[in-house]
Amino acid sequence: MLQINVLGGGAFLVGAAAAFQALTEIPTMGYTHVLTRFLSHRVLFAIGCGIYLLTFVAWAFVSSALIAALLKLVIGVGFALTLVSAVMIANELTPSHLRATGQALTKSVMFGLAPIIGAFGGGVVYQTLGPRVMFLAATVLVAAAGVIAVIAVPAPQKVGREEPVLATSPATP
Repeated sequence: MLQINVLGGGAFLVGAAAAFQALTEIPTMGYTHVLTRFLSHRVLFAIGCGIYLLTFVAWAFVSSALIAALLKLVIGVGFALTLVSAVMIANELTPSHLRATGQALTKSVMFGLAPIIGAFGGGVVYQTLGPRVMFLAATVLVAAAGVIAVIAVPAPQKVGREEPVLATSPATP
């Protein structure tokens, strides 16, 4: 949002950019159950990280406030994929009796620790080295997150479909 302002966009465009993200984020979240029929949660997480990576590169070189705002449409898809996948990965990796704790830890990191560290570190880098360096550094971090997810999260177990057992004789005499 700061980048939109620096590039000459006003309060209206900053507000519109926030709405742009929601326009793609919400439908993508609703559609992820369809995507999981074809792709694992770790792959969807990595795809979300890839979307972030491409958007960060674009933000590093964009010179138009409108284009910077419209890129929020793309970020909405990336956010939805990474969020839903992170929730499902936490669910898969946590024993059933600790699932609430696993989800609480996931949310604490994603919506507590990460934004605090990211905002502080990003602000320092943005102010001292500029937006291009900050966005390009962010690509390294998000690429690492995607690679770590693909490597560290175990592959989903293939559950074979069991054939129905057909009764050869009536159940009752």
